[in-house]
Amino acid sequence: MMREKDFLKRELWERIPVKYTSAIVLLSAFLFLEVLVIKTFMLKDSGSYGHFIDVLRAARGDTVFLLLFSVGFIIFALLSKALYPGLKIVSVVLAFIYSLCMIAQAILFKTTGFGLTREYLRNFLHNPGEDLKMVFSSVDWLYWLGMISVLFFLIFLSRLPDSIWFSRLAQVISKKSGRSIKKIALVIILMFFLFLESLALLPRLESVHPAIKQVSVLELVNGFWPEKDDKAPIAVELLSEERLDEPIRLEAGKEFKPVNIVLIIFESLSWKYCDVYNPGLGATPFLAELGQKGKVVERLYTIDPHTSKALVPIIAGIYPFPDPAVVEAKPGILPEKALPHLLKRFGYRTAFFQTANNYEDRPRLVANLGYDLFRGLYHMPQEGFAYVNYFGREEMMMLGPSLEWIDQTPGQPFFLTYLTLSTHHEYGYPPHFPTRDFLVDNKSQNRYLNAVRYTDSFIKRLFDEFKKRGLENKTVFIILGDHGEAFGEHGLSGHNYTLWEEGLRVPGIIYAPGIFKEPGKIEGFRSVLDIVPTVCDLIGLDLKEGHFIGISLFDPPDENRDLFFTGWSKSRVMGYRKGRKKFIFPAWSPGAEVYDNLVDADDKDNLFGSDNEQNNEAARYKEKTRKWWEAVSVQYRQWEQESRPEFKSSQPEEFANKIEAVIDNLITIYGHGYFPDKTEPGRTVYVNVGLKCVNKVKRPLRPRVILSSDESGLCASFVLTPRLPLENLQPGEYTSADAIISVPPDWPLGISSLYIGILDEKINHFIKPAGTGLNTREDGMVFAGKLSIFPADDEIE
Repeated sequence: MMREKDFLKRELWERIPVKYTSAIVLLSAFLFLEVLVIKTFMLKDSGSYGHFIDVLRAARGDTVFLLLFSVGFIIFALLSKALYPGLKIVSVVLAFIYSLCMIAQAILFKTTGFGLTREYLRNFLHNPGEDLKMVFSSVDWLYWLGMISVLFFLIFLSRLPDSIWFSRLAQVISKKSGRSIKKIALVIILMFFLFLESLALLPRLESVHPAIKQVSVLELVNGFWPEKDDKAPIAVELLSEERLDEPIRLEAGKEFKPVNIVLIIFESLSWKYCDVYNPGLGATPFLAELGQKGKVVERLYTIDPHTSKALVPIIAGIYPFPDPAVVEAKPGILPEKALPHLLKRFGYRTAFFQTANNYEDRPRLVANLGYDLFRGLYHMPQEGFAYVNYFGREEMMMLGPSLEWIDQTPGQPFFLTYLTLSTHHEYGYPPHFPTRDFLVDNKSQNRYLNAVRYTDSFIKRLFDEFKKRGLENKTVFIILGDHGEAFGEHGLSGHNYTLWEEGLRVPGIIYAPGIFKEPGKIEGFRSVLDIVPTVCDLIGLDLKEGHFIGISLFDPPDENRDLFFTGWSKSRVMGYRKGRKKFIFPAWSPGAEVYDNLVDADDKDNLFGSDNEQNNEAARYKEKTRKWWEAVSVQYRQWEQESRPEFKSSQPEEFANKIEAVIDNLITIYGHGYFPDKTEPGRTVYVNVGLKCVNKVKRPLRPRVILSSDESGLCASFVLTPRLPLENLQPGEYTSADAIISVPPDWPLGISSLYIGILDEKINHFIKPAGTGLNTREDGMVFAGKLSIFPADDEIE
């Protein structure tokens, strides 16, 4: 106790613990050097490196943090000697966390285009399993070895001032200089602090990606901090042509041909890795063959290089919400003008197949797009199909189930969408698939090209099956990429942030042998927004009310049309196209990037700054793009507010039929109803089911309804879509699930039965319910009621 009091009475500079302070300074110095190395690589990768002074300016935020880190630990140490050991341990732990955050920032920036930002962390928290697999897939044993080495080196630095040889060195320096080693050490420490302070006063580096300037550990903390609510509508006066929800009314024209439509969305396929545009590459030999028979879109562009966002313009023909949040998956938010909505009015069946799991609430997004049927990873038999990446399995998994769906109602037109998966990072294919060396330096790129070859072989197999069924001449096939993929062309890999050609430009092929007898090229700069009006044009549907944002690919190109793009980030990397010129507007830069894509197919020559007229044009278009962003955002926020009824409650709803079917002690079906109870083949029936959460659901459970003919035993299964994912319910909360089921046109006449139940998607079995007085089938489905099916020409009383 007396020693502690004596310690506090000493002069401040005498109380400074030299060995402890030296350890803190050594840790800070190592972290500072690590910052400089990482910032240098990030600047060079992004093409923003000019001089070493740029690195120091980019490190300004980290410099301030390290200065506060060092001084803070020293101030705490002045309070008591007893704190030294604990503070040293804490400093090593924090230094290690700081180092890990910097490394993670650099890796994420290189592979995704953004750093350890709030939007990345939010996405991680919503999809932890898939994102953890994604991170681990990018980190091999060398990274783990490096991180362990960093930890041991930090421990070594913290203990270095206490070592014998360090003390001997101090004695030698003190003897030769004739000065107290403590004073010498304090002078060196003071000079280090002054050095950091001088760097902190450097002007902030502008016009570079914000991830390069961010203090990664602070971004990590900020990611878990409550976010300010930004859902308040922006005060924007919308013009009629800016509205995305204007209803569409179509009529069957004289040339109406209800042919089948198959839309194949090729994951992450850039035009440059497709043999149609790069002959002789060898990655897509079958697509090259189709390109010689069909119509090839010369220059086709996606809107947002992120799959969930890209699906909206491709299928719904409208711009997606221009922020990372998948607002488009909120129940009932999208206007009912997507292709499935439009085609169902003319007798089409609709289905969406993918081999990925429920990432970013894909089933709800697909339901909002109007599809009758969604099939994902757990909806199809999985045995014998290999995982190709952290999202799911190989494409061949879709072949059998999708063909079974086609064969269910022969003669009825269908709109079938396939979303492939193998070409998504980490780029995989079945182990038995024969690979080849594409002679590229990047191993990841070589895997990607082989994954492209595998998906190309799946498409060929699909076409073979259509030929066997005699459907080839009765079908329009549309094949396109959802977005491209970058392999360092502009310093980034992946796709989320890349608004250059490698990220935005995708292949586009239309193969319709029953409509087009001659191949050809579709010229001009086109957009995936054009797919919806193109399909309507192909099958002979005339637009009577409303308007499409896109134009049919078979109309002459409009070189004066406005096309907008956005990167998957709140940093708001936006883009704009006017004819042959593309403008990219990074939010962190007052300038722009301008490319003439008619002569510059790889965005190598930035024209910005070449003349005043060019710069003024970019400034006008930047303001125009900002207004577009606001106009789209305000509409989605408005739709969100309007479609935000209570999707769950603490009280049950009223249902015509009350039951108590407890499903695995997790969910209770407490009521159900349907309307009408008499209908015709080809008509629809609305089914609604009440659900109560008993215990937290932690595995994929999905409500289903089965229509069964009492006489023939024929069955048809339909998905009941919960108003809120069952996994989001807490014990004691209620929600409901509903579906509009379509009675097949060739359904047997007479009495049919409706059954409801819960499917465990992981094992693909219905769960048998517990309860009294339940009328159940052998598979566990609960009887819901009878449905009378009458012929169309009979009067239904």
